[in-house]
Amino acid sequence: MDLLSLPDNFKLQIFKQLDWKNLKNVKHVCRDLYLLIEKNIQSLDRPKVNNLRIFHDKYRIFRSEYDLKRTENTLRNETLKTVEFSTNDEYENFLKDKDFTKIKRLFLKNVSNGGFIVVEDDSDPNEDTYIYDFHFVFPTETSSLFNNIRTRVFSTRELEIPYNSDLLGEQSLRKWGLFEENELRLVAKKIIIDVLTGNPLLKHENTSTDFTKPIFIQITNHLYELGYFNLENICNRKQYILFFHLTIKFTFLDQEFYSEFFDKIKFGKDLVVENSRIKYSIRNSIKCSKCDTKHENSLIYHKDIRGLEITLF
Repeated sequence: MDLLSLPDNFKLQIFKQLDWKNLKNVKHVCRDLYLLIEKNIQSLDRPKVNNLRIFHDKYRIFRSEYDLKRTENTLRNETLKTVEFSTNDEYENFLKDKDFTKIKRLFLKNVSNGGFIVVEDDSDPNEDTYIYDFHFVFPTETSSLFNNIRTRVFSTRELEIPYNSDLLGEQSLRKWGLFEENELRLVAKKIIIDVLTGNPLLKHENTSTDFTKPIFIQITNHLYELGYFNLENICNRKQYILFFHLTIKFTFLDQEFYSEFFDKIKFGKDLVVENSRIKYSIRNSIKCSKCDTKHENSLIYHKDIRGLEITLF
């Protein structure tokens, strides 16, 4: 019995054992095999992208740079490849035959205004802690200066950049607001929340986005609205430390916000508040009778380095 006479489900079982180079050859045997592979391409072995850079203006994506993950047959790191796109169809075709799940670095650059977004997996494979770095630069609306935001996330549970070829498609990125002049902050917040929750399909448009508030308060409010501070969810939630490198001071209004916020979510005990020359902190913890774990919500502002550390354990 030859390949062409097999039922489609048996053909797919064979295709799943093939590497991408051989799959491309099979695609060109005949029209039926080509259509079957294209229809099921998401479940077949495709080159796995490690690092992706996307360059766009306010209208479309025109260039990408990428490298692939190392394999047993790869003796050294891949060099970055550059692909230029004349049309959106060319970009979509570029996405289709590659696997973007669990990429280690994503870079989005708006060449029209100089803004960019970077998220990178900085975890040590020999450690049990997952570390992700975020760097956002976007122009201010009132001057030629740029806002520069750096955030680092630590978690004891696995995190990843949760995007596939569909979510990186032009229409999907447009829904994020990527091509809008003043929406980069919304995209930045979405990416942080997507990595924290592992769910890129959450409806972010219904959550509060007040750009008069700093990004760390926006993230705190967003997690609250998603139920991450609910007592019934606390035993199963991911454990995080969020570290924000601030370019502005942590103000009295910020202290007031978090004092009220922590009072709202406290475990029933009094808050422990400290305000010294070197730090401002709020802590609240409880020994859980359900899971026999110490749960803690805390905030520490390190005044000497302007670093804000928010812990959810």
